[in-house]
Amino acid sequence: MRRGHVWTKILGAGLVSFMALALTVGTGAAEDETRPETGEKKLKTHDLAQLVDAMVGFKQRASKLEPAPLISDAGFLRRASLDIRGVPPTVGEVLSFVKDKGPEKRRAKVLEMLGDDGYAKHWSEIWNRALVGRSNTARRFVGERFETWMEEQLAKNKPYNKMVNDIITADGWVDENGATAYALRFEVNPMDMASYTARHFMGVQIECAQCHDHPYTDHKQKDFLGMAGYFGRTSRQRE
Repeated sequence: MRRGHVWTKILGAGLVSFMALALTVGTGAAEDETRPETGEKKLKTHDLAQLVDAMVGFKQRASKLEPAPLISDAGFLRRASLDIRGVPPTVGEVLSFVKDKGPEKRRAKVLEMLGDDGYAKHWSEIWNRALVGRSNTARRFVGERFETWMEEQLAKNKPYNKMVNDIITADGWVDENGATAYALRFEVNPMDMASYTARHFMGVQIECAQCHDHPYTDHKQKDFLGMAGYFGRTSRQRE
């Protein structure tokens, strides 16, 4: 069996900080902590929910869309279970949930499902498909290892910003550190890594600027090459 090894030099602090800021929202850290990247106080759960609702409401009004009515308890449980665990709830779960008249039962059920083994398993598969994919390299060498690594991180409730940092700065043998699968999936090609890293973790498509200035955005070719420079000293070894 071939083993892949990745060496990763120190990435630019700006890139890591930007990604950490973009992905801090979904962490399970205590609500009264401050973000080490900026010193800002983290939003409490209630405040964060209101912020998300306001953003969704603004988009609905701008698009002249009427919000859907509040979903029933049974419908909520089905959607939440499929999203979080990848499977529908059991009949017993539905009956118990519908009978429960507690005001916080939806929040409590979501937290319960996030602690279920099915959550880590389901979302490790989603992350694996999104970040590593189904290329020949992924299927033959690294996909299973990355999925196992992701499942372990999710089960430990590691914050997303820390997981992303581990992925883009990973080094070592892939069968010992599954996070290296991300770089190995792209054959440690800095151009591909820059393109997909920007898309996956920053929500920006910059690949059109690889050969020339982007025709539809303000991204210049030098911006793309600067991004690729973060991965330019990454190398691999096969055993």
